[in-house]
Amino acid sequence: MTGEQPVVAAEVYTLELVAVRRPWWRRVTFAVGVLIGGLLNGTVLPSRGDIVVRRKDDGSEVLRMDAGADPEAERLLQHVHDHLHHLDVRTFHESWGVAPPG
Repeated sequence: MTGEQPVVAAEVYTLELVAVRRPWWRRVTFAVGVLIGGLLNGTVLPSRGDIVVRRKDDGSEVLRMDAGADPEAERLLQHVHDHLHHLDVRTFHESWGVAPPG
């Protein structure tokens, strides 16, 4: 019995919020949504970009998801950050559907 502690996911992965240029049809769809939302007194906010998790050793992307609009984007980013810093690698993989390397 070695008593070895599991590796925390933040030691293996980095987290970033990446601005993404959306295809023209998504920008048009968003613009139509803003117009309709304005007419109905709703508020439609643009996405902040994508939340991206990469391996530190080779920079390969293991997870990408739409961050959504504020304040949801900040909450999701914080949630992923907390998981990276509190979960071991295996549990992080299971929680986010990340395929283990190899």
